[in-house]
Amino acid sequence: MSYIINAELSIEVINETQAKILVKYNLEEEALTPQKYKEEILLIGDDPDTKNDKKIFSFPKRTFQSKAGKFKNDPFEPDIIPSNNPRSSKPYVIDKSLLNEDTGSHTNGQAFKDEIKAQIILTAINSSDAIPETITAFTNTVRRAF
Repeated sequence: MSYIINAELSIEVINETQAKILVKYNLEEEALTPQKYKEEILLIGDDPDTKNDKKIFSFPKRTFQSKAGKFKNDPFEPDIIPSNNPRSSKPYVIDKSLLNEDTGSHTNGQAFKDEIKAQIILTAINSSDAIPETITAFTNTVRRAF
């Protein structure tokens, strides 16, 4: 079984029209052999307590080979060293208006805060299992007016 941990989204506003998006996470595996994964990362406009979440950006899909756990010959150490594969998306510059998923403003003229998160979907693609393992995780939610 594999797990996505420490999933983190960062959004840096570059100027009035552009923002830089970066997603980082760690992949922990219990496998002893390297595994090939298809990675899909989606940027989502999150509307808490509703079913109106919408996909606002898709990072290009990629595949990668993980680093699996290894056996160790030291009798004082555990037999298996769990792997911890740090992963990071390429930073993407996108149109800042895509992040404005809650349009409008409060009665005092202040813009509504937007809630943006990323969803990470990994699918094992060289697995011997009849049904390939798919794991999903969400990052933190970035809250601010875009």
